[in-house]
Amino acid sequence: ITNIGPYIIAKQATSGNFGGWSFACNSGGGGYSFSLQIRNAFTNRILVSSPSSSVPIGSWTHLAATYDGSKTAAGVVLFINGNTQSPTVGANTLTGSSSTPETLKIGSRTGNNATTWHGLIDDVRFIYNRALSANEIRLLAQRPGIAYELAPRKFYSLPAAATSRQYRLFRPSILRGA
Repeated sequence: ITNIGPYIIAKQATSGNFGGWSFACNSGGGGYSFSLQIRNAFTNRILVSSPSSSVPIGSWTHLAATYDGSKTAAGVVLFINGNTQSPTVGANTLTGSSSTPETLKIGSRTGNNATTWHGLIDDVRFIYNRALSANEIRLLAQRPGIAYELAPRKFYSLPAAATSRQYRLFRPSILRGA
């Protein structure tokens, strides 16, 4: 991986201990991949990426990652369009907590243009109360409305008119119009 970013979604400090996590598109090796990074210090982290050139350019692509909380790269599984990827491990040294008070950001990590997503992001779904199975990820990639059925208490999304600025998490009942 040559560069991590632009960031698709992140809840990560940009100074101090750099704690938190990020889901990003990466350039390097002649194409694009995506990664999940979880850290509690600059070098104390997990970094797992999809294979180089695995992310198609110019077409809608469903990207997903699961993490089992094990603090190891083996606990991360990456998916593109519902298919499990053979990951590249860039770091596997996480200890301690990756918790951060940082605001969740969609389309950015720091707000500066070097790491801002310059493309379209649609239907952001994240933070379920468990790691979804490979079959559930495949279903999400094929049938977008199923997210409510899988984990209705942990579904969050952006309003349709949202841009890549900071957003607070929305309660599921607000998203459903309840």
